[in-house]
Amino acid sequence: MEYIERVFPFRGKVGKARVLERQGNFDSAVAALLDIHQEWEQGHITLSDAPLVDLCLNISWAIVSGRLEVRRAVGQACRTQAQQCLGQYFDTLRISEQIIRLYNILANYEEWQGNPDGAIENYDRALQIPGASQSGVSNLLVNKGIALRQLGRLEPAALYGEQGVGVKTAIGDADQLPIAQHNLAQTYLELAQASDDAQQRQNCWQQAERHAQDGLTIQARTGSIKKRGQLFTERFLARWNLGTAVPADWQAVRDWLHAQQAAGHASTYDFKVVIGELLGGQAPWKGQDADALLAWQFEGVGASS
Repeated sequence: MEYIERVFPFRGKVGKARVLERQGNFDSAVAALLDIHQEWEQGHITLSDAPLVDLCLNISWAIVSGRLEVRRAVGQACRTQAQQCLGQYFDTLRISEQIIRLYNILANYEEWQGNPDGAIENYDRALQIPGASQSGVSNLLVNKGIALRQLGRLEPAALYGEQGVGVKTAIGDADQLPIAQHNLAQTYLELAQASDDAQQRQNCWQQAERHAQDGLTIQARTGSIKKRGQLFTERFLARWNLGTAVPADWQAVRDWLHAQQAAGHASTYDFKVVIGELLGGQAPWKGQDADALLAWQFEGVGASS
């Protein structure tokens, strides 16, 4: 990467920032990308239309992916800049991948704003565009599954999630696969809670446990930390309900929570999601508050709900 940055400064800097984003270090990634954008605005570097669109999409995506609230307006501005550039130079920028990325980002901002219906409309538009890479298609399938889950349509949500995970597994997308598996595990846990059928609940917990553990296994190999807290949580909740949880499963969740608190990240989107999953899950602290949750000690083996 250092060699690339020396020979191709723009490409190298963007590449390093994308690595930070994929590792879950959203704040650093966005800061690095915004530095590049500022260099372009000040005329220190020259960018043709296509790299400028990519830069704006990268900034907007890193912000919405990390749910960086303080950067939301910046992300929307960069998204709009990319959209206007693609529209203005349509004849010269007929790049399906960029259009698909734009729709995916538009959809993610709709979700962030609490409008899953609007997100699904954008995912469906993107899925109709020819020329998408398998990685791009899998992202859209996974993300549509998330939006469907937010609408309470859990069975189709699981179906789209499984399709997305299947494509990512087939192409060896070790970067994004754990995030897709976290979302699918979350869907299965919610589907289990919504079901009155004992066998379906059992099957859902098994699927949730499998996907959460697979995601953690991949992360142990790649070093990524994106959605690790959620994966720990989903694995524990699945095992708890299956009656196979052990203290180490809960300790992994607690260690992650305490590390986030110590780092000053207790107000982040990921921390709040983990707390929400735990308090809403079928576990001994159901209906209690975050303080009771963090104080709870799991001393049994194979406890069940």
